[in-house]
Amino acid sequence: MDSRRRQLVRCCVVAALAALGVCAPASAQQQQLDGVQLHPLWNGVTPREAARELDIARSAGSDVVRVDVAWSSLELEGKGRWSRAYARRLDAFVAGARSRGLRVIAVLNETPCWASKAPRGLRQGCFGDWWNRGVTRYPPRRSRDYADAAVYVARRWGASLEALEIWNEPNATVFLHSPDPVRDYARLVRSSYSRVKRVAPRLTVLAGGLALSDGSFLTALYERGRIRGHYDAISYHPYTEGIDPAIAEHERGIEWSFIDGTAWMHDIMVGHGDSGGQLWATEAGVSTCSPMFDSGCVSEPAQAAHVASYLRVGRRFPYLRAMVIYNLRDKGTSARSREDRFGLVRRDLSPKPALRAFREAAR
Repeated sequence: MDSRRRQLVRCCVVAALAALGVCAPASAQQQQLDGVQLHPLWNGVTPREAARELDIARSAGSDVVRVDVAWSSLELEGKGRWSRAYARRLDAFVAGARSRGLRVIAVLNETPCWASKAPRGLRQGCFGDWWNRGVTRYPPRRSRDYADAAVYVARRWGASLEALEIWNEPNATVFLHSPDPVRDYARLVRSSYSRVKRVAPRLTVLAGGLALSDGSFLTALYERGRIRGHYDAISYHPYTEGIDPAIAEHERGIEWSFIDGTAWMHDIMVGHGDSGGQLWATEAGVSTCSPMFDSGCVSEPAQAAHVASYLRVGRRFPYLRAMVIYNLRDKGTSARSREDRFGLVRRDLSPKPALRAFREAAR
């Protein structure tokens, strides 16, 4: 992005925030969806807890909830052998969300062992706890196997979903382990899109799911991966590493800036022929772990300010359709663990200041 464009975006956002946080009316665009990430399908989360989390999300003013759907659990035992137990848990969650007026973004990732490109030494014949050996983060040997799973999700739940997201953070090796992640991820996108749209024409298909505002990876997806025409919107995760999202410039570069990075991502879309394209921020937030152990952590009051900034600044971008805060609930209690403390509420469901900040900004 050239310096004039960046300065213009920055000035517009700062001026909007200065005006008492009041956003301009969005008469010619869809209203931004404000939401939170939940993990109702994880082991150890009871149906009662999942329902309580949905209640908190709804009372906080959330429009949408994002849920991770593990292909490795849905089709655990082999091709076409769908897990009834796992599907029924997702049935219950989707029904619970709908009954509360919440829309659902489902992100489909994690390759089952039988389909994975993981080395034999990790798969070990798919015996034992292969899910703990990194097998799920490898791409499938055949992209159509993933597409079949995406079609299953779209056919069974598509009428109740707001969007289906193709994989999670393929530009991060912790989620996609490949010598050429652009090639392997683009294959998933291209093989899934048209088939999903045939069974669920109104379902929004999201490509990208990128960690940070990774314009370089997005450019490669267009130029080498040929993803144009194989998605409805691009999703990304504009984390800012402890810096307030309302601050445009970031010392670590444009990838870490919410304001400049978002404009950069959209410029890349426009430059590749997608002038009317939408962005969905399907993860963003900051952890309240201790800054003594991690420089990306902040205090609870600072987290509240960051959450409010994400929602309010996000509305200044007419092409930003959704802003999903990660996470609704802390995953754990360790002050040393960043991943444990992204929640708007603590592990025991008691609210942090960020929950109120979300509620006020969502209004």
